[in-house]
Amino acid sequence: QFEKVVAKMLVGKPSSWDLFMAGAGYGMRGFYYARDGRWFRALGSALRAVQLLKRLTFTDSAFVDAKLGTGMYDYWRSQMTRGLNFLPFFGDHRSRGIAQLEDVVQNGAYAKDLSLANLIFIYAQERQYGKARTIVDKFLKDYPENIILRQSSGRLYFAMKQYDKAIAEYKKVLEADPSMTKSLYYAGIVMMNKPGGKPEGRKYLEKFLATNPEKDWAALARKILNR
Repeated sequence: QFEKVVAKMLVGKPSSWDLFMAGAGYGMRGFYYARDGRWFRALGSALRAVQLLKRLTFTDSAFVDAKLGTGMYDYWRSQMTRGLNFLPFFGDHRSRGIAQLEDVVQNGAYAKDLSLANLIFIYAQERQYGKARTIVDKFLKDYPENIILRQSSGRLYFAMKQYDKAIAEYKKVLEADPSMTKSLYYAGIVMMNKPGGKPEGRKYLEKFLATNPEKDWAALARKILNR
């Protein structure tokens, strides 16, 4: 069904917007396949997305937002294939990917916030925590109740070894939505890493186990408790 819709969009001389939406659709489908572990399908969708977005930038160089897709592809393809000696032809294009996303933030018309959201994860992956922190704080100022942002903020504070601030974020998540019980697990991890925090960390993990989490998550928590 998806291919049929896209095929209709691309009949004749598609507009820049048609190419952008078609490329974005293939990109999203690629992420879906990747999350499902279907890596070859994911790669196929990603390649089709990049093909459409490069066609867009060739026919309409002013459509800067297309670089959201090509930038994500360049960065995450490079990140996922690092150390895979049997795929040497991919190369490392992380810097190019980041530059494209930053270009969208500065000059895009439609995808500035999406590019910023992606840069949070990319900067964190690159251990550029200050840059990631600046973006998260900007979003939290506008959307203070957003749970995903609070979770991202907690992970960043943890990576920066600001343990008390990380715990505060996970507490805010639980206050906003008590069903987000994985925040107890993450709070436990934070405290287990904080100097002198293991007793409190164990309490968080035990509270998490008391919520009857999924088997995989329960196994992770028990493994940590049994160390």
